[in-house]
Amino acid sequence: MSETPAHLMYHLLENLFGSCFPRLDHIAKNLDAIEDNVFHGKEKEMVFEISVVKRDILNFRRTLKPQRSIIESLFQKQSPFIPDGLKVYFQDLIGTNIRLWNILENNKEIIESLEATNNSLLSNKLDLTMKVLTIFSAIMLPMTVYSNILAMSASIPFGHSPYAFWIHVSIMLLISCITIVIFRMRKWF
Repeated sequence: MSETPAHLMYHLLENLFGSCFPRLDHIAKNLDAIEDNVFHGKEKEMVFEISVVKRDILNFRRTLKPQRSIIESLFQKQSPFIPDGLKVYFQDLIGTNIRLWNILENNKEIIESLEATNNSLLSNKLDLTMKVLTIFSAIMLPMTVYSNILAMSASIPFGHSPYAFWIHVSIMLLISCITIVIFRMRKWF
């Protein structure tokens, strides 16, 4: 406090930039946790977490970006308020700001990559689910058609036989097996 206001401003900015590193470490830990969870099958849960970390990084960038130009303008102008001996320290603040910005850029690239990977894994899981449902529907379709044909006819074949139910179930299973064989021959599953 016994020095000039420029010294006070330098110490305030130094403390401000110094307080950014623990916050960036916290973001980096969140990125590591998200990465672990994405690759351990928790894609759905990570959609919200990715959004939160992405918001934190964007807010940090929005706060940090204009500071460098302000410090550079203070450093470059010949101001009677900033002594020449203190300009070296302001150059150090510019370097700290650049380091913070580079860390933020790196974190931004990581979260964007994790988001793309998470979306790809979610899409892949959805595709597999849709494939299973489609196969199930395709196998059931011929059986449904057969049972509907039986329901429309006035006299059901083997209708008077005590084994009619089992005969028709066997025919439906045979139709399903033929459908599965055709699918395998065409390599649809």
